[in-house]
Formats: sequence, C-alpha cells, structure tokens
Amino acid sequence: MTYFGGQPAHLINKKRETFKGYKPESRTDKRNNHLSHCIIGGIAPEFCSPLKMPVVMLNNVLGGPAMSSRLGLNIREKYGFAYSIESQYTAYSDVGLINVYMGVDPDSLDKSIELVHKELDKLCTQKLGTLQLHHAKQQLIGQVALSYESGMNELLSATRSLIMGEPIEYMDDIIRKVEAVTADNILEVANQVFDKKQLSQIVFEGV
Repeated sequence: MTYFGGQPAHLINKKRETFKGYKPESRTDKRNNHLSHCIIGGIAPEFCSPLKMPVVMLNNVLGGPAMSSRLGLNIREKYGFAYSIESQYTAYSDVGLINVYMGVDPDSLDKSIELVHKELDKLCTQKLGTLQLHHAKQQLIGQVALSYESGMNELLSATRSLIMGEPIEYMDDIIRKVEAVTADNILEVANQVFDKKQLSQIVFEGV
C-alpha cells in the first residue's frame, strides 16, 4: 500500500472465446528411448461447466492418483506392461483436456494401447455399480480433504475460482457436488470425452 496504494486499478474482464479448433490426430515418432511413451486423449468440459465434477470423478476412477485406479490395477499390476500409467483432467476457462499417459516397453506398446481402449470402452458402456460409485465418492472426498489441509492449496483453489469468475468453493460445497454425482452422469461424460472419433494419440516409440 505504501508504494502502490494510490494507483488506480486497471481490471481486465475479457471472456475468452470458446475453443473450436480441435481436430483429432494420430502420430508416431521414432525416438532413441528405452521406453515407448504414449498419450491418448482429447477435449473435455471447461472449468465452469456443470459436467466438471463428473469428469473429475471419471478421471479418478480411470487413472487418478489412487492405487485402485482401473489403469493401475489392470495394466500395471495385472499385466505388468506399464512402468508408469495415469490419466489426467485439466480444466481451463474455455476448454478442458483429458488424457491417458503411459510409459511401456516397446514390445508391449500395442497390447497396452489395446487395453487402455478396453478400459475406456467399459466406462462408456457400463455404469458404475452402487458400491463402486460410493467408493469413488469417498475416495475423491478424502483426496480433497487432504489437499485442503494445506493452506496454500486452499488459497490457490480460491484464487482460481475468482479468476474464472466462479464463487469460492469451500470444503462443504465440494462435498455436496461430489455426493450429487450419479452413475448416469459419469456414463454420460465418459461417452462425451472418450468418443473414439474425437481422441488423439501421440507415441514416441522406443527401441
């Protein structure tokens, strides 16, 4: 305030135009890597979308940070193909991104990609059961609670909401949104974001 308190505020309130330029693409590059690295993904709902929370839960079930994620259990643990495999959902003001990343032995690459698509297909065709949905909600609530133990994480979350023009979400607000998600909601967004015609893939193929 001593140095800048007298300066007039120059606030910028410019809404970004909705991103519409996405075209699915598939590309493979040969690299001198020990592993093959693959990313499969596409666009997803933006930060302010009412579908954001179902996508967050969908991502958590598929390949989020929990040890019980489907990609981790079925590709890394069951088959032992992937050294690292995870999914990620990132929401921006005008668009979101969702993707699966994996690092595998070159000999296991094709089978691993096939298994990833098998898991995506399951999420698009099979609704979560009552117990699965309950576990998914409790897991997500636990992760949020742990993240909010850090004052810095809570501050960053509040700042992000303000920048996006959204109300600040407190812990109770987030829990209510998580509890409101249904198996039908998750099935709906799975078919939206994992539509095979809209997925891109890039591979850095190792030797």
